[in-house]
Amino acid sequence: MINHHLDEIQDHFITELNTAVESSTQQINNFIAELEWKKREIDACIEDVEIIKNHATDLQSFLGTKELGNKLNEQEKDMQSWIDGGSLDDTSISYQLNTLLQNFSEETATFGKSIVEVQPCKLSLQRRKEGQAQLMKVDQ
Repeated sequence: MINHHLDEIQDHFITELNTAVESSTQQINNFIAELEWKKREIDACIEDVEIIKNHATDLQSFLGTKELGNKLNEQEKDMQSWIDGGSLDDTSISYQLNTLLQNFSEETATFGKSIVEVQPCKLSLQRRKEGQAQLMKVDQ
């Protein structure tokens, strides 16, 4: 019964742990996908800057850099929202051992104590009469 109960507790613990790991993994994967999207947007901004530098007039450069500045401000706001929203927080999964189990393993050396009781024999022998053929009678 003890083994069965401990197996059930273990199975529940493993299920709970796997759920936490899967949830954290999903959140991390979603964040990585967002981060890759933002990287592509920033790379596009860098390409636009190169095009403006090489091919635009002064007025086009002025207007283009103003537009790129607005896009970069949006990217910065998004990144700040990740920081403020906890998307960049460090995720750590651990466990805390139930103190009852901790005490059980430290304080319990045996499951119990073997008790051996010796009961005296309740059998008595009585002689029928002294001098007869020494027959014995057993009382139960």
